[in-house]
Amino acid sequence: MLEILSKKIAKGLLLVFLAGFSSQAAAYSNSDLATVLHGGSCPKGDLSGADLSGLDLSGRDFRGADFQEARLYGTRLNKANLEGANFHAALLVKAQLRQAKLAKANLSMASLQESDLTNANLQGAMLWRVQLYKAQLLNAQLQNVVGDDASMIGVNADFADFSGANLPNCWLVNAKLRNSIFVNANLTGARLKGAVLQEANFESAKLPGADLRSSQLARANLDKANLRRADLRGANMSFTLFGTANQEEVKWE
Repeated sequence: MLEILSKKIAKGLLLVFLAGFSSQAAAYSNSDLATVLHGGSCPKGDLSGADLSGLDLSGRDFRGADFQEARLYGTRLNKANLEGANFHAALLVKAQLRQAKLAKANLSMASLQESDLTNANLQGAMLWRVQLYKAQLLNAQLQNVVGDDASMIGVNADFADFSGANLPNCWLVNAKLRNSIFVNANLTGARLKGAVLQEANFESAKLPGADLRSSQLARANLDKANLRRADLRGANMSFTLFGTANQEEVKWE
């Protein structure tokens, strides 16, 4: 009898937990959602868990707004002000964020596969475990972004600025990063296999243990970079500047 009662109590607690989780995932403010659906801006609004897929929210003010776990599939947010907004675990697949202001936004665990962030400002943004597969980051401003294990496989980030970025163990496999800037960036253990890095600037960058196999480093600047134990097998290093880079235990062949 006691065992049956215990099971009933456990089942009841589980249902309460799931109900609480569901309400938390869709805890948006009805008034804030109505404001957005009627064409308004919503700075510091609560849109967590809301479905805003396919809407055109371009140019609106969402500074400090909460989009946690919101659905924004294919949503247009071009030139929107999203500074300090919370997009933790939000779905932004194929979203348009051209020239969007995302400085200090929280994009941890957000899904931005195939999104367009051309000319976007992401300075100081949180990118922990973000998913940016094949996203467009052309000329984007990513100075001082932070995020362990960020996935940016196949991104097009030519001319992007990652100066001072802290992105250990990030995934940049097959990424296009021509003329990109990584001055003073922390890319410890980064996966850059097959990345296109012609004329990229890695001056004073931290790349210990980085995987740069088969990457294109022609005319790249690696002066003062820490390349200790980096793997450069098969990389194209035509006219690459190493200067005073730390080359201890680098794998060349």
